[in-house]
Amino acid sequence: MKVKSVLAAAALIVLSACGSRLAAPTEVDLAGIQAEYPDATLMALNEGKSHYQNVCSNCHALYNPADYNDSQWNKLVSGMSNKARGKGIEVTDDMEAKIKMYLVAVNGQ
Repeated sequence: MKVKSVLAAAALIVLSACGSRLAAPTEVDLAGIQAEYPDATLMALNEGKSHYQNVCSNCHALYNPADYNDSQWNKLVSGMSNKARGKGIEVTDDMEAKIKMYLVAVNGQ
């Protein structure tokens, strides 16, 4: 029992450390994507970050948003969303769109 508790605590620490490395979207990020995403809001970007953390980590470690450009992220997220759906992981069209929007906003490219 004690080993399970220690392992669970260690897993929580690792997961929280991974999540904290992701950039929180800012007003500057929002302004940078308004031409491509005119209906974007800071709330939607934060939802995208949350979806990225919660959905994508079901299958693999999270990538640094700066590792890919806008075009690459759009293609990767579409492909990975389809793979996740094939595994029974819920990824709605809205979730997919917000993940893309978040990654494009904070990738710095």
